[in-house]
Amino acid sequence: MAAVAGVGYSSADASLIIDVRAVTLNGQPVGGLNNSKSISGAAIGDVIGYEVHAVVAGTDANTANDGFNTAKGSLASTGTGTVQVNLTHLMTPTFSSLFNATTNPTAHGTPSNLGGDTDTDIGVTLTPTNATVGNIQYRAGASSVVGLDQVIGTGNITVSETAANAAAINFIIGTTTATTNDPNWLEDGVAKTAKTVGVSYGVGAPLLVATGEVPEPASLGLLSLGALSLLGRRRRA
Repeated sequence: MAAVAGVGYSSADASLIIDVRAVTLNGQPVGGLNNSKSISGAAIGDVIGYEVHAVVAGTDANTANDGFNTAKGSLASTGTGTVQVNLTHLMTPTFSSLFNATTNPTAHGTPSNLGGDTDTDIGVTLTPTNATVGNIQYRAGASSVVGLDQVIGTGNITVSETAANAAAINFIIGTTTATTNDPNWLEDGVAKTAKTVGVSYGVGAPLLVATGEVPEPASLGLLSLGALSLLGRRRRA
């Protein structure tokens, strides 16, 4: 798995990572003091373009036998006294084959206020299950689409209020139910699901949006560990 600036995970952490990354700021590629995981000096009206990636940690040398198929969940900013942001989200065409804006617009995720503050998140709950209607529903189709690192969703983050603390934006993976086993992916040629014995999966470090400078890399690493444990990592013994 290729390392991403500021992400703070490795192939030893999880077989599948859902990762949110900033790509543009006010229409320009992210750069300078900013990177894919941190936007500093945010001002009201700033628009951050982001991507949601599915990253598979294949362990053999064959990159043609790894891929991603499905995941469901919410996308939200969290924290107390944080910068307020309004999110939009669309699944990429490859991963919306079962659902589309015409027949099932809620599959892209329903805009909602999930934190009791003033901003807009995507989904209907901070504790999603795979059966929750109104949350994001990525799906490629009958089988996984090959690729170690694929863009499965895109959207914008618009700053609506500044504050002393950074907003932490991340995907929250839905939990399985009796009749669902998402996420689903392909690893070293073997189809895996959330219910496969011994697998692990989770989310990358949150994307931080701050009025001032974003925390140093060491602090971001701690946030990454917290994200993996609190925002969707699942292990089965």
